[in-house]
Amino acid sequence: MYALSLMFVVLAIVLALLSLASLHRQRPHGEDDSWRDRLPLLFRLVRPVVGLFAHHVAERMNPGYRDLLTERLQRGGVGYVMRPEEFVVTRRMGLVTGVILCLMLMPLAGEAASGWRLALIAAALLFIPLGLLYPDLWLRDAIKRRQALIQKQFPFLLDLIVLTMQAGLSFAAALGHAVERLPAGPVREEMRRVLRETRTGVTRREALGRLARRTGVSAVRNVVGAINHAEETGGELAGILLSQARQLRRERFLRAEKLANQAPMKLLLPLIGLLFPVTFLIIVFPLFIKARDSGTLAFFF
Repeated sequence: MYALSLMFVVLAIVLALLSLASLHRQRPHGEDDSWRDRLPLLFRLVRPVVGLFAHHVAERMNPGYRDLLTERLQRGGVGYVMRPEEFVVTRRMGLVTGVILCLMLMPLAGEAASGWRLALIAAALLFIPLGLLYPDLWLRDAIKRRQALIQKQFPFLLDLIVLTMQAGLSFAAALGHAVERLPAGPVREEMRRVLRETRTGVTRREALGRLARRTGVSAVRNVVGAINHAEETGGELAGILLSQARQLRRERFLRAEKLANQAPMKLLLPLIGLLFPVTFLIIVFPLFIKARDSGTLAFFF
């Protein structure tokens, strides 16, 4: 029986290697990857396998779904790290990895004691949805972190633009000077992209509109709308940007105040579930020992 199982495992490995070799021959060679940013360590490890399946997935992807994934990758700051089809392949590889880990833990669950068997089976089955959902969870967290940095750094950009415009520069020249003096971060990356697009012939209105769609931050959309409105009506742009910067800081202060007010409610559940039981045990256990030694418990039992 063991020899038969071993034979099936070897046959499965051979078939998998033959399939990978066939996919490698069909993969288009000579692709230029100079456009990519530095890849994360985990993606660098799995990228050779991802590349074998990516072009097959790309041929079958729905255009609307591709655009949706592209937008999410750009919002997470990884639009120049991986393509949408590579993200889909990574998600499927996570599912396969979860299934493999589940199958590896199942024999251990069968040999475990009856008290641990159900827990090990539940842990093994948990690897399957975790492997499938991990890429999406990682991307969602990347989007939230990046949007938080944009909301934090964007008022500083507006202040720099206002200062340079008050010194006599136009909005386009002030934007270039401000971007060069920004600290490294998502705002600097996005504004440099806006400058590149305007230099290649894209109108400033369209470049700013793309910026608002890429970031998905309401503060950026409001500023872009205010700039477009000022250009249409001939309003004073420096004053509008200064008021927008003050408004963004006020909104950030209100968000921080709201989170501070929510903190006690969020701490209530860990306090009730963890701290109170421990405190109760520390107080009651010595009393229980004394009552047992003195024979007081015999009166109740």
